[in-house]
Amino acid sequence: MTRPMSADLKKLFSAALRVPAFLGATVCSAVLCYYIAGAVLTNRIDLSAPKTDRPDDQRAVLAALIERETVKHVYTPDPLFYEPAAVLDNMPAFQQGIIAAAARLTEASGDAEAAALLSEPADRRASAAAFRRAAVLLREKAGENASPIPLRAVRDLIADARERLLRHVLRREMYFIDLKADDVFYFAKGELYTAFLVLRAAKRGEGTETGVEKALFLLQRAVALQPPLVLNVSPSSQFAPNHLAGAGFYAGGALEAVESAEGGLK
Repeated sequence: MTRPMSADLKKLFSAALRVPAFLGATVCSAVLCYYIAGAVLTNRIDLSAPKTDRPDDQRAVLAALIERETVKHVYTPDPLFYEPAAVLDNMPAFQQGIIAAAARLTEASGDAEAAALLSEPADRRASAAAFRRAAVLLREKAGENASPIPLRAVRDLIADARERLLRHVLRREMYFIDLKADDVFYFAKGELYTAFLVLRAAKRGEGTETGVEKALFLLQRAVALQPPLVLNVSPSSQFAPNHLAGAGFYAGGALEAVESAEGGLK
């Protein structure tokens, strides 16, 4: 006995309705997987020493650092909407902190052309290309009898990073949920990491006093802070840490150590 035709048509119609829903769910799942997998593969807060054959030369270290962040790694600030880096938050701030610090230090050392390139305000791709050109210029000057990066420039960089961290703590300490805390934290982390590398390169090249040794230790502690979730709760809280205050504490100690160093860097 055959089924009525109306029943067959009803089943066919019901199946046809399920197809768009299935395709929509498949597309959404694929897009979600694309962004998640791409972000996981792209995200890299790299705290290793940049590879260079002149670890005792500040310009060579900066050049290697810039090239690593713009060539080896994806330069993630200001991504296009279809790129997996569009969902990243911490890595872009970290890289921006590195480039901002490199621009300040190269300007202080008299490398005006490289500093101008590192301050390039163009879009991301043009900026990354400008940063790579700056790295080439810095590498060309490495090993020459150029003046070293002044200690006061490193000191001022640490001071500004500390000030940025603590200022944000004072502004937002009453907010348990602070969506800007991670941006401030990782930008300052990029600055302090760059200061650490430059200070260590100078130490290897010229030797230094105990003050700079202490500053390197404290900067390393500040940079090592990498919480899964950056919190900016009240410093008096008994239930959660304030990661910005912690980084600011180490930066403040490093600042005092650099200020007290006599003859570590000229």
